[in-house]
Amino acid sequence: MANPLPNEEECYRRIRDERIRVAPCIWEAIDDHLDDPISLIDLVAALYTDRNTPMPVKDALLILGQTLRIREAMQKILNPAAILDTDERFLRVKRERPFIAPVVRDLFTHYIGNDTHIINMCVSFYTDPADPVPVPVEDARKILKAALSMRVFLCRLREASCGATGEAR
Repeated sequence: MANPLPNEEECYRRIRDERIRVAPCIWEAIDDHLDDPISLIDLVAALYTDRNTPMPVKDALLILGQTLRIREAMQKILNPAAILDTDERFLRVKRERPFIAPVVRDLFTHYIGNDTHIINMCVSFYTDPADPVPVPVEDARKILKAALSMRVFLCRLREASCGATGEAR
């Protein structure tokens, strides 16, 4: 789980007070391309932590694939110029090239970037092709916490930028 930023509450207050919003095409991209991988990571890690059993390498590799999807989506959301014309999933973001306020960009890269990195670090150690071993339950818990941290961040950002109703301002 990414450590909270020292000015985190101030960031969310700025987003609310200054009515900084996240463009609908960005929320659409988040909903379409981040929610599913985060949910899958959450479900897989929860399965093994709930059972209190090590996570098999094949499921750890599945999680690595999901973190790659998250990183690729994040890169495209934050840098629409990197989106290829053939990437239909992100064409609306490329076409609209929405402004992302620096405070939103900072929060996004901090939480999604750091939590994804934490997950990769936990999983990569155990999926080394030279010596793959199951992920211990304690590291599966770290993976679960990082996935939940991403989800909490996205909920807080949505609430701050859209209000409690979830409607764009």
